[in-house]
Amino acid sequence: MIRPLEQRFPPPALMGIVNVTPDSFSDGGLLTDPDAAAAAALRLADEGAAVVDVGGESTRPGSHPVSVEEELRRVVPVVERIRAASDVVVSVDTSKAEVARQALSAGATFVNDVTALTGDAAMVEVVAATDADVCLMHMQGTPATMQDDPRYADVVGEVGAWLSDRVQTAVAAGIRRERICVDPGIGFGKTVEHNVALLGSLGTLRQMTGVPVLVGVSRKGFLGRLVGDAQRDRLPTTLAAGLAALAGGAFMLRVHDVGAHADAIAVGRAIGDAAPAERDVEIAVDGLAVFARHGVLPAERELGQRFYLDLRLTPRSQRACDTDDVADAVHYGEVALRVRELAEGGPYALLERLADVVASTLVAEFPLRRATVRVRKPAAPVPAVLDAVAVTVTRDARS
Repeated sequence: MIRPLEQRFPPPALMGIVNVTPDSFSDGGLLTDPDAAAAAALRLADEGAAVVDVGGESTRPGSHPVSVEEELRRVVPVVERIRAASDVVVSVDTSKAEVARQALSAGATFVNDVTALTGDAAMVEVVAATDADVCLMHMQGTPATMQDDPRYADVVGEVGAWLSDRVQTAVAAGIRRERICVDPGIGFGKTVEHNVALLGSLGTLRQMTGVPVLVGVSRKGFLGRLVGDAQRDRLPTTLAAGLAALAGGAFMLRVHDVGAHADAIAVGRAIGDAAPAERDVEIAVDGLAVFARHGVLPAERELGQRFYLDLRLTPRSQRACDTDDVADAVHYGEVALRVRELAEGGPYALLERLADVVASTLVAEFPLRRATVRVRKPAAPVPAVLDAVAVTVTRDARS
């Protein structure tokens, strides 16, 4: 049985970029000689790349496809040279089935397809027949048009749903789920805001697709726009975005500067290993009763009724566990008084609003990282027999 990608490439993993193109956006023309390209791939492996990704067709914004013959001429000799010199995992960055087939025959074991197997009908069969690993990427439009006017109603939901569908299609075609990862396609048919939203929701994408998430942000233009200088050196912003992606749930980064990323990861790991073990501390306050006049119906506002609030509070510090000093603790008596004051205020039509007001106030006024508030309404005016209606809202403190 094949192990899942996250076990074979334990995160944080790095995929080194080897562009053998004359026109890629960042390094086009630098590695058009097969020997130089293979040597560059081996350097990336030495610097810490678990995978080297060889691509023979630029997919920068505004680019156009090249012929199968030209892409084969660029890619296959490089794959052959890498395989002859090293055991590093070689990926082929292509959307053409014949290029993938010949690259896999030459020693590649991974296919990185920016069209998620939609660009060539035969690609699914090639990947399934060779039992290769595969990355399915989202792109709105084509490289030639993708940045013209990208639009989404819900970018995370739409990208996640599309990638989930592509995963299911691949599995149904015989590609093992353990071989699959997805890439949200940062910069491929997305605005700056779309890119940031996706990078902030990698955990959601992992949950929606059921497979690991690979992220490529290396040297991309949106990073310059985020800091207001498109011409600035993008290595610092690339590192920041990459480390944030790893913290947010990415298992692998596709990068140009492998050594710099490996160093940044090593420093972060050393600091993390030196930090004292974290404890999970949660304060529970249950059944706080208040009489209030919340509700949609006029009778509820006029007569009032009893509500019950349950709180789950995560303090910013666990110092009280060590000092046994009330000054280092969250005073749950003061919390209860403040919650009662808030709950007896209003009135509010909806339990959602009441719970949110309480939760947001608690994280703002008390030393809490998180507050979860559950409001129960035993006498809800609904035509059914029930114990109570309840709404739960969680708020995290702003860092």
